[in-house]
Amino acid sequence: MLINPVEDWNVDDRQENIHAWLGDLERIEEIQVSPDGDKVAALFVSADDTTRICVNGHIWEHDFTRIWYPRFSPDNRLTVLASDGESWTLLVEDQPWESRFDYAWNTVFSKDGKHISLVFQNQGTYGIALNDRPWDTVFPGIGHMVMSQDGSKTAAAVQVDRIIEGDIFAFQKGVFSAALDGHVWPQNFVNVWDPVFNCDGTGVAAAVRLNLYDYTVAVNGIFWPRPFECVWKPCFQPGTLNVVAPVRLGQRWTMARNGDLFWKNTYFQLWHPEFSPDGSRLAAIVAPSFGTWSISVDDRLWNLRHFDAITGLTFSPEGSRIAAVGMNNGKQTLIYDETSCRHFCDRVWPPVFSPDGRHLAAKIQINGRYTILLDGTLWKSDYETLWDPVFDNKGEKLMIRALDQGVYHKHIVALNAFTT
Repeated sequence: MLINPVEDWNVDDRQENIHAWLGDLERIEEIQVSPDGDKVAALFVSADDTTRICVNGHIWEHDFTRIWYPRFSPDNRLTVLASDGESWTLLVEDQPWESRFDYAWNTVFSKDGKHISLVFQNQGTYGIALNDRPWDTVFPGIGHMVMSQDGSKTAAAVQVDRIIEGDIFAFQKGVFSAALDGHVWPQNFVNVWDPVFNCDGTGVAAAVRLNLYDYTVAVNGIFWPRPFECVWKPCFQPGTLNVVAPVRLGQRWTMARNGDLFWKNTYFQLWHPEFSPDGSRLAAIVAPSFGTWSISVDDRLWNLRHFDAITGLTFSPEGSRIAAVGMNNGKQTLIYDETSCRHFCDRVWPPVFSPDGRHLAAKIQINGRYTILLDGTLWKSDYETLWDPVFDNKGEKLMIRALDQGVYHKHIVALNAFTT
C-alpha cells in the first residue's frame, strides 16, 4: 500500500482563487491538483496561443512555445509535456529532461511517483523513455505501454517489422510482439495487446492473436499451447507467475489459468479479472445473459443481476470487500457487498476504499454538479469540479479537493460529518 500523500490532516480548509492568476485575454485550458491537495496547477493560453503553467500563483520560468498534459505524480511533483517548436520533452517541477523527441505523450508514473515514463516518436519510429532514458531500440509502431509497480521497467506491444499498407499476407505472418525495456520477445504474432507486469516486474503477460482465428495468452514470450476463440486482458496472481485471463469457447466465456480452464461456469461475457491484494480471491465482471451484468467472485455469481453495465471493479485493501459502478437506464450507482446504493446519479467514478476497508467513497455527478458519496450518504456541498476523494491512513477523515466559481477548496472532513 502507498504512503498517504497528505502530511497534515489537521488543516480543515484551504482556498485558492485561480481566477486571480489570469492575465488579460487569457483563458484556462486545464487545472490539476496534487494528490496531497496542496498544489494547484493551471495551464493558461494567451490570445497569441502561447501557453504557460502557473502553480499556486507562481509561473514556471522555463519558456516553451507549447505545453500540455499537466499531471501530478503520486509524490506530488508536477509534470508537463513541452515543445520549443522543434522538439518535445518533459518538464518535471520546471526542470526539463535532457532527451528531446519529435513528439511525446502518455506520461505514466510508478505507484510511489519516483519513476516517470512516456511514449515518444522520432523520425517515424517509436519507443519509451523511462526517467529521461529512452529505449535503445525503436519500432515502426507501439501501443499499450505499461510500467512495473516499482517503476524500474517498461513494456509495450510493438510492431516489429514495417509492412506496406494493405499487405494482408505480411500481416497474417505476424509483425507484432511485445518488448520489455526495448528487448523484443522472440515470437511474432498477428496482434498483441494489453501487456501486464507481475508484482515484482519479473514477468510480462499479454493477449495475443496467433492467426486469423486463434487467440491465447503469452507469458514472457511463451504462449499458452491451447488456442481460444478470443481472450481478454490477462492478470497475474499476486506473488506468483500464475496468469488468468477471460477466454471464449463455443460462444461462451469462462476463466483460464496458465492455459487450462479454471472456472466451471460459463457466461455470455466475462472481463476485467481482479485479484484481491493477497491473491486469495478472484473477481470479474460478467454477463450471465445478453445485456444483464453482475459480478462473479471465485466463480460464484452475485445475487445482483439487473445492471445494463458494470465498471470500476475494485477490492478493498484487506481483500474482504468488493465494489464497482453499476449502470441502469442511463443512471449509475455504487454496488458493493452484493447490494446497490439507493442513490442513482448521472455518473459515478470508480470507488475508493479506506485503508481498513470499512468505508467506501466515490466522486459522483448529479444535475451537472459534483459531490462525494460516502457509505451511501451524500456530502452536503456540491461543486463545479471535483477530484477523487482521499482517506487518511486511519480511515477517520476524508480529503475533498474541489473547484467552484474559480476558487479551489481543500477540505479535511471527519467521516462523522457526513449525515443522512
